[in-house]
Amino acid sequence: MDSASAEDLTCPVCQENFKDPFVLTCKHRYCKECLRSSWRDKKTKKCPMCRRRSSQELPPVMCILHKVEAQLFCVEDKQYVCLACVNSEEHTNHTFRSIRGFISSYKETKERSSSESEEICGLHDEKLQLFCQEDKQPVCVECVYAETHTSHTFKSISEAASTYKEKLKTKMKTLEENRKHKENIKGEFEESAKHIKVKVEQTQKQIEHQFETLRQKLEEEKQAVIAALREEEEKMMKKTVEEIESQISTITDAIKDTEEMLKTSDDCLLKKADVLMKRVQISQPDPELPSAASINVSRYLWNFMSNIKKKMEETINSFFQDTPVLLDPKTAHQHLIVSDDLTSVKRRENLPDTPVKPYYPYVLALKGYNSGKHSWDVEVKDSKFWTVGVMTESNHKKGGDVFKSDNWSVHYDNYGMTAWAGFSVNQNLERVRVELDYDNGAVSFSDPVKNTPLHTFTTTFTETVFPFFHTLDSLKILRLSDE
Repeated sequence: MDSASAEDLTCPVCQENFKDPFVLTCKHRYCKECLRSSWRDKKTKKCPMCRRRSSQELPPVMCILHKVEAQLFCVEDKQYVCLACVNSEEHTNHTFRSIRGFISSYKETKERSSSESEEICGLHDEKLQLFCQEDKQPVCVECVYAETHTSHTFKSISEAASTYKEKLKTKMKTLEENRKHKENIKGEFEESAKHIKVKVEQTQKQIEHQFETLRQKLEEEKQAVIAALREEEEKMMKKTVEEIESQISTITDAIKDTEEMLKTSDDCLLKKADVLMKRVQISQPDPELPSAASINVSRYLWNFMSNIKKKMEETINSFFQDTPVLLDPKTAHQHLIVSDDLTSVKRRENLPDTPVKPYYPYVLALKGYNSGKHSWDVEVKDSKFWTVGVMTESNHKKGGDVFKSDNWSVHYDNYGMTAWAGFSVNQNLERVRVELDYDNGAVSFSDPVKNTPLHTFTTTFTETVFPFFHTLDSLKILRLSDE
């Protein structure tokens, strides 16, 4: 059979030999089921190939057995049946579907079959072996000679796929690096979140402690003022009572003496009559009774509020003086561990005692300074190798040998590892005090234990500087209450 006769017997929708063919007025032929599937749920019926409208109606599906219009589809027998067939012996225990449901399933099956055969050229029914670089799509050998691909360049499918795979691998590598970068950021965030949580909890405890301290001081002041008020009340009442009781006692004594004289003889009474008359003529002014107006309310309230203000200021000043420089774990060298309260740093265990030079395990403070005066004390007694001071923010970010410039520090090296460019101390100290005067461009170092100066740097600061702490052992930032 030649290609022309084969094409005449093939449905252009299902690409199979016609099954119950139907001819449209445009002369294109289709399987009735393919045409029903194409026209399903469409208001305007068109030829699937030429898109010409058709007024033709497909004949109803007929039941072969009873010669009436079919209403169901028998899944087992693969044929249309009427309602009478459902109860017939020929279809006992068979499964039935609605014609509409069968047509929908038929169309889906055809579409899936078409997608599974994408490796075959839809125009020439040949295997796709080449890739058109201009059209960016696979083609068959016959397509090379088609007018639509004139002057186009082609690659083998494998070569083109290899090129795209390499591009995708490159993109994948970039995506992997980006994901790793995001995971690192997530890790840093989680680490920061942990330190933030610790700091919040510590701050909450400090607030509660300071509030309780202030409450106790206020309570003490309240009790002291009330006690003073009660004492004044007691003194005032006692004075008045004592004065009244004294007068009553004087009168009582006069009455008693008079009663005794009245019991004596007349001549005795007359002898002492003048004295007795003077005795009974007692003249005492009534004591001045205390008044509520005599309580100086303003004085008590003024003293009370003044003392409260003083104690609050003392508590607030104490709180701020007690807050140390805090360390930033994100800036810590990988060989260092920063404590949870961010006030101390130590070297990790199981690391070489004499690492390869240059070696700069340091950590910055959480806060930098660009104005004002600031000071902090560092406990260095447990470290045989340390450096403390300040450095610029840009110096830290550049990495490398950060101690060659843009830092002002003192250094102690009991290991004899390297000559220090800055100021070195020869004796091991217990503590070092760092004093920064940003506005006047000075960084001073001293021994607070012996109260002796170590060294002072003078410069002109042009950017933010951060306290830093460099050690091969451990360092601790002291609170003023620890001094």
